[in-house]
Amino acid sequence: MRENEDAAQSRRLLQMLPDAFVFSYADQGDLIKPNFRPNPNFHPLSREDRVFHAMEGEMWIDHKQERLAEITGHLVQDVKFGGGFLGHLDKGGQFEVKQAEVAPGHWDITVLNVDLKGKALFFKTIGVHEKEYRTNFRRVADDLTPAQAADILSRETIEAIDRS
Repeated sequence: MRENEDAAQSRRLLQMLPDAFVFSYADQGDLIKPNFRPNPNFHPLSREDRVFHAMEGEMWIDHKQERLAEITGHLVQDVKFGGGFLGHLDKGGQFEVKQAEVAPGHWDITVLNVDLKGKALFFKTIGVHEKEYRTNFRRVADDLTPAQAADILSRETIEAIDRS
């Protein structure tokens, strides 16, 4: 359920890109590299929109497959909620997301790094520090049962522990 909500949020933010940012472009072989910065004429409607709009960075787009391969950015200004009374995120917070074709025609997130700091209601420190790396994608049988999937994951977890 949470994964579906995250995917819907990601789609909504990606749809906002053309309006929320000003872009400059460069070709890098099979990739197009747009740099982005906040569009001063854009007016964010939600808290998430305000955070997204306060970022600048760069992205890499695989133009042959029309897929976003990577996006990195950082907050160029503090983002205040409720005039700062409800909280804020500090300037300088960063994020990095990479996707790759993990099977023919199937793209998935391979790297997710988020590092944001701030305060909520003057007292509570906000710290989002998330690092996630996904590797070793492989296809499994289409008729795989949940029990078989659990068995595969269990064996791979034990193998990973044995290697460390």
